[in-house]
Amino acid sequence: MFVQRGDLHLLNKDDRLNVWRSAAVSVFGRPGVMRGVLAGPLALLAAIAVMGGMAVWWPAGRAQVNNIAIPVILFPLIWVTLFIYAILDEKLPRIFCVLTGLIVFNALLIAIL
Repeated sequence: MFVQRGDLHLLNKDDRLNVWRSAAVSVFGRPGVMRGVLAGPLALLAAIAVMGGMAVWWPAGRAQVNNIAIPVILFPLIWVTLFIYAILDEKLPRIFCVLTGLIVFNALLIAIL
């Protein structure tokens, strides 16, 4: 079904749902697009969350700055590791679950502690 940009409100409910489904299938039905979303922005967000969570559990050290400095220094390594994992793993749902789990776990760690 071909619908122009401004004509979506003219369709009935079932046709609108079909338009949205076909759009979702065209974007998320392509593994390359989904892998790019997982490896790009989601891996970056997970790396930022892990960096923030590391500040909570990493020991402070003598100068009391190790828990801040070490996660910042290790951030590129964390990001590259998550990026490569998202590119090389074969199962997209597993990538999504791992990255989302890291984000949720570290967000809870930051919020609770």
